[in-house]
Amino acid sequence: MSAPAILTRDEYHLRIRQNVDALKARLKLPAFFASTDNRDKVLFYFMDRAVQIGEAAFRIYDLQLPLFILARVLCEDFFNIYWVSLAEANAKEYQKAAISEMAKILRINLTNKRARVRHISSKKDVTEEFLPKIISRITKGDRIKERAKTLGLSKVYDIVYRYNA
Repeated sequence: MSAPAILTRDEYHLRIRQNVDALKARLKLPAFFASTDNRDKVLFYFMDRAVQIGEAAFRIYDLQLPLFILARVLCEDFFNIYWVSLAEANAKEYQKAAISEMAKILRINLTNKRARVRHISSKKDVTEEFLPKIISRITKGDRIKERAKTLGLSKVYDIVYRYNA
């Protein structure tokens, strides 16, 4: 088995451009775009993020730190998209985790009195009554390291994801 050819910077950029363009084309497919399936919605979200990150990489290709950050985000997205693609239940769990993250932010801001919840018509402060509803939306999500291990991608986590930390 021969070693893979080492690409020049321009060849590497061309491959990225081709992959970004292919993702853009896939996102425009009517069957994929119009799907109501949770898994397709989450996959669409991650594919759109990958396109945006790929486009951003072209603008900063000579800045090492932003590229490391983008590579780390893409790596985490890769773990998530692979996991979501395995089952509809995973897509639903991912959606719950996204809501949970927003609930955590809201809980912190309400607890630290940086925000208040008021009844629309009476203007009464109902923050204390609202907090339990917010807290009930918070779930314990698995860490990306555990997800990578579950998927059999520990090497990718250790070599690519952890390296860029």
